[in-house]
Amino acid sequence: MELEIKQGAVGYPDRSVLEPVEFRLVPGECVGLIGPNGAGKSTLLRSLAGIQPLRAGTVLLGGQPLARYSRQALSRLVAYLPQERHIPFAYTAEEVVLMGRYPHLSWYQQERETEGQLARECLAAVGAEGLTDRPMDTLSGGQQQRVLFARTLIQQADFYLLDEPVAALDLVVEVAVLSLCRELARAGRGVLFSVHDLSQAARYCDRLLLVGQNRLLAAGTPEEVLTADHLQAAYGVPCRVSGRGADFRLEVLEPAEEQQKRQRLLQQILGNREEI
Repeated sequence: MELEIKQGAVGYPDRSVLEPVEFRLVPGECVGLIGPNGAGKSTLLRSLAGIQPLRAGTVLLGGQPLARYSRQALSRLVAYLPQERHIPFAYTAEEVVLMGRYPHLSWYQQERETEGQLARECLAAVGAEGLTDRPMDTLSGGQQQRVLFARTLIQQADFYLLDEPVAALDLVVEVAVLSLCRELARAGRGVLFSVHDLSQAARYCDRLLLVGQNRLLAAGTPEEVLTADHLQAAYGVPCRVSGRGADFRLEVLEPAEEQQKRQRLLQQILGNREEI
């Protein structure tokens, strides 16, 4: 089974965000989605998850359009972690993780003890076993993030679409979550996640998609995508690239006039303080 977008135009009724887009996610690979803020990473992930309609083209899962699947059936196959992670009520961490089991239960079924055990195992996998009974509104942003990642794990899906899964996490938990993404791929799942840290993308991903300028700029291995030319085209600034994999290094070569402009603006801001 594959998840793919064919002849896609990603965006909204009044504007295109990415066009054209051709992409295929297969089991067993971990793919990083990179590019500047506002380039369309979240919109692409929502479109692949069947949440954001395409302007043109189609998203296929196992060769069938997503519309052929019920929401419950689709959720058993595709797990999606959104960037917006507000939990409106004071559910406990375990209760939130158990929400990810709903696609596997009939409407009349209650969670069994086996589901509860699985939820606790998912929390432990992200280093959150101590949060099981804690209400979500008492947790830090990083702790909530771990719980919601555990909620996607418990879906036991074939494909995982993760929008900035390491946002708000400390260094140790970042490594644990990204390592889990790699392990999911090794276990035969297809994983696509957006990430801003290019060194993490180089280290943990089999392939990368670079978006910018309202289109897919590059796709391929980290070595093929993380070049100075590609990154300058995406981010709009000169840069220098060295190393590969775990040794990847990026140096942004900001023009001197931009540095001077920012310094002048900061001086003006700090100098315009009114005395009370």
